[in-house]
Amino acid sequence: MITLHYTRAQALLLKGDWDNSIASAQAMLQIAVETGDAFQEGLALIQMGFTSYRAHRFADALEYAERARALVDEAGNDGPDLVSAWIATKNAAAVAAIAADDSAPTPARKA
Repeated sequence: MITLHYTRAQALLLKGDWDNSIASAQAMLQIAVETGDAFQEGLALIQMGFTSYRAHRFADALEYAERARALVDEAGNDGPDLVSAWIATKNAAAVAAIAADDSAPTPARKA
């Protein structure tokens, strides 16, 4: 189900259907949280942040980006692996936007 929600969120983003894209990513986020999957949780947050950014909902975009960054902090020594995995899933632009922040944790800046 996570893959379905992620793919749907991506397609709706490309279509410019911001609200439904975010709704799909939120469904993905809920499943990820319930299953304890930090990778998918971060991916959902990045998707929601990037979609919010594209929709000019900057406060929401910042909130989602901060939550994704917090996952990197919580991952401790595994933080760089989490960031690398997000980049590998073609979310480099969103990760780069988070990493451009000077206050981002070291693993994120290494992205």
